[in-house]
Amino acid sequence: MEEIEVHGKSTVRNRTRQSELSHDMDRTDLANIGKKQVLKRRFGFMSMIGFSCTLMGTWAGLLTYFAGPLTNGGSAGSVYGFIFAWFGVLTVMLSLSELASMAPTAGGQYHYVAMLAPSSVQKLLSYIAGWATVCAWQATVSAVCLPLATIVQGLIIMNNPNYPAERWHATLMTYAFMALALFVNTYLNKHFAKLEGIILILYIIGFFGVVIALSALATHVTTEQVFNSWNNGGGWSSMGLAWFVSLSSFAGAFAGADGATHMAEEIHNASIIVPRSMVTSVLINGVFGFAALMALLFSLSDVENALMSPTGYPFMYIFEAAAGVKGGTVMACTIVCLGTFGSWALLATASRQIWAFSRDNGLPGSSFLSRVEPNTALPLYAIAVTIAINLLVPLIYIGSPTGFNAVISLLVSSFYLSFLLPCYLLLWRRVTGSIKLPTPADSGFKNTPGSRKLIWGPWRMPTIIGIIVNCIACAFATIIFAFSCFPAVTPVDKMTMNYSSVVTGGVMIFSIVYYIFRGRNMYQGPTIEIDD
Repeated sequence: MEEIEVHGKSTVRNRTRQSELSHDMDRTDLANIGKKQVLKRRFGFMSMIGFSCTLMGTWAGLLTYFAGPLTNGGSAGSVYGFIFAWFGVLTVMLSLSELASMAPTAGGQYHYVAMLAPSSVQKLLSYIAGWATVCAWQATVSAVCLPLATIVQGLIIMNNPNYPAERWHATLMTYAFMALALFVNTYLNKHFAKLEGIILILYIIGFFGVVIALSALATHVTTEQVFNSWNNGGGWSSMGLAWFVSLSSFAGAFAGADGATHMAEEIHNASIIVPRSMVTSVLINGVFGFAALMALLFSLSDVENALMSPTGYPFMYIFEAAAGVKGGTVMACTIVCLGTFGSWALLATASRQIWAFSRDNGLPGSSFLSRVEPNTALPLYAIAVTIAINLLVPLIYIGSPTGFNAVISLLVSSFYLSFLLPCYLLLWRRVTGSIKLPTPADSGFKNTPGSRKLIWGPWRMPTIIGIIVNCIACAFATIIFAFSCFPAVTPVDKMTMNYSSVVTGGVMIFSIVYYIFRGRNMYQGPTIEIDD
């Protein structure tokens, strides 16, 4: 009995020692890029996997935006488009994971660009990357919460066809989802990491519940109909062009794959855990997403009626056809619950990104946005501003759904603009041999902007494999960025226009103008907070 107690005490001491070593290493990693530790590290590998998986919510989110691929590409186009997007996103995240291991900071893309870019364009490219990333993450909050509200309206229509689905109803429900996300991110923040571990289990259970129900209850179509049925409902000049237009929907289903990078300063052993969680979550979400897509496509016996569903969502038509009104309601409620969990992670990540960029004086009001409340170690002002912005955006939906879609259309284009810059710069640095392996002689600051010597982190790919992966990532990000600006159908009018290029371009022009007149005097790239 004594031996057991001694062994137990020894185990506790070992765990405590490992925790202390991990904590010291995290502080050292931050110090090596010139940053102070001000946020509390609460996340480990499994809790961050839960956070990242539900943040992306690929299999559930894919159902929400399923109408686009059905219109451009059809069943066959959806299969091959998903595989293409999954593989492409994986190469992008593998590339960003190397950078996250080199510089595990909440700044993410703009910090990587500042670290990699030539000194002549370092500030400007980093500034553009910072604005693109901030805009993308701010757009995701409304882009998830308002569709959740319209799914709830679809559920009401499914059970009560006479319900008048007013747009202001959806806006008020959107506010309810945001209020819950705010509550979890503030009052329940101490328990957030533990919650994410539980949510990961619910995420998996929900997936199997929906997929098994569709597989068992739905009337299935043939393999030929799934893998060889194409559709060019957008009226494009060729089937290939229609397929490329549909890719942004699948890329959007993986939106937020870089979320772990912006939580890096709240993760234990971040230089290793952040890369692992990014890659692992993309693999998990890809498997789940593809399985859900197969279940959905094999259950889709009437494409035309699915696209014309009064609920506004083809997947709800498929759920109802398979399991009836009650069964379809339960399955759709699963999607709402998972989306709600994802909104909590989205608010956390969006606020950390705006806080990090403000810490380096990248935004108007940076001195306000960069504050951290000492008692909770939370960037409460950044959280409040994120909520304020996303309370305003759904108001646009009341007056014009087209206007709302125009605002959130910058989601995919801004994300992939923020991916493009560091991926191309990483490829350039890798090919030229500018990044070295660490040696015992290395000491002091490493991987800071303007550093003459860049050093790989503990997580990296072999040189040849890395070059191949980086090349694919650059090509994929370029394709998605270009086609994210295409409209869904032709000919184009003011209702069907994709305003992504207008909104994204407008934001970038504003950021550059602001940079020229004011930002260049305030923003010097990621600042060095620690001098020794």
